[in-house]
Amino acid sequence: MPNLKVLRNPANRGKGYSVKRGALAANFDYVLFSDADLSTPIEELDGCMEHFDNGADIVIGSRALKGSRVIKRQNFLRASMGKTFNFLIQLFLFRGIRDTQCGFKILKKNVAKQLFEAQRLEGFCFDVEILHIAKKKGYVIKEHPVKWVNREDSRVSMVKDSAKMFMDIFRIKWNNLRGRYEA
Repeated sequence: MPNLKVLRNPANRGKGYSVKRGALAANFDYVLFSDADLSTPIEELDGCMEHFDNGADIVIGSRALKGSRVIKRQNFLRASMGKTFNFLIQLFLFRGIRDTQCGFKILKKNVAKQLFEAQRLEGFCFDVEILHIAKKKGYVIKEHPVKWVNREDSRVSMVKDSAKMFMDIFRIKWNNLRGRYEA
């Protein structure tokens, strides 16, 4: 595949670090990142792309919109923790996005470059940080209902990673107050 480029990280620094490296190395008009387990199938891309014709800068897959098709749900505890996390994001960072953690997001390349250059977090909360910066800069973000299947073999630890993500909400807030997301 002539357009495929494999990036190797010097160490395991986190999902956010890896996605940032990939986004900054992208050479096409759009940057898509998707969970490796394909919880959201790649076929959902076509429906998401239509939003760019209507002014979107970023399109994110959503499991929380009318028209979303959640084939296999998370267990009660994971689902509750996700809803609580989204509530905290709405309370402390920004409003208006119903599902910040669906791992299917597409950005215009120029927008992706600007946002990922400003990104500071290297863990699972990087996409919340990206969305926060995008909202701050006035980019148009659209959510699109997608098909989604829970994968039982998730690598996200409900205890360790959830605690880090909770703290990352306040890191984003702190970075914002310190002006770290300014041009």
